[in-house]
Amino acid sequence: MNATTLTPRAGWLEDRERDDDQRGYERDETDTSFRQLVERLVADGDTRAESAGRQARRTLAEMAPGYDRQPVLRMTRPLAFGTAV
Repeated sequence: MNATTLTPRAGWLEDRERDDDQRGYERDETDTSFRQLVERLVADGDTRAESAGRQARRTLAEMAPGYDRQPVLRMTRPLAFGTAV
């Protein structure tokens, strides 16, 4: 009787995942197209504001003068550093 010993091997999916991991980070196509869309909208807004003799508002203070923001929520109490006794 001839017994053949098979070496354990990962499946097809694991091989593909390993190959993909070795290639590293790959950018998503939607990232570039979204960025281009936003850039076009900003340029269009700047052009419209300039033609009306104004400047596009960029900060919260420009968009809503006098608006008070809520304080940042802190989930932990502040740490107190002191001298060890």
